[in-house]
Amino acid sequence: MILLSLQGIQKSFGTNEVLRDASLVLQDGQRMGLVGVNGCGKSTLMKIIAGIETADGGTMTMQKGLKLGYLAQQGQVGEGRTVLEELESVFEPVQRMEQQLRDLEHQMADAHDEASLHRLGSQYDQLTRRFEESNGYGWRACWRVWASARSSRDRWLRCSPAANGRAFALGGCC
Repeated sequence: MILLSLQGIQKSFGTNEVLRDASLVLQDGQRMGLVGVNGCGKSTLMKIIAGIETADGGTMTMQKGLKLGYLAQQGQVGEGRTVLEELESVFEPVQRMEQQLRDLEHQMADAHDEASLHRLGSQYDQLTRRFEESNGYGWRACWRVWASARSSRDRWLRCSPAANGRAFALGGCC
């Protein structure tokens, strides 16, 4: 199944043509690395995919419901945080929901009247639906795939100081 398809993408900044006829297809389960010299358009292509920049020409199609994230090459990592810690922060809303579910479970176990149990059960049901829609049961597996980039250069190219900004990770697990 095709997750993402770009065909004939073009992008210029003034008279500087950065992308000309760039095309790629990312299938479900595939990993792809973008590698090239500084200024060849890697960041621009990633920004187009993430919806931050618009292409001057070409077409981009994504699987319905596909969620994309973008971690900028520079200046976006919080003070005192590593890139992996910054990536993990993407899952903080789901982690909060998971904790709220555990709290509601304890409250339901301690509920002594039917009205409280009904109210808590309704809250639990609504939160469970939001949790599931956010891939709540899959975030840990997704994080393990991302975290494996630390030691598995064969599976992922990743942005790191050693790469001098020349490599990016592009993959879909969530």
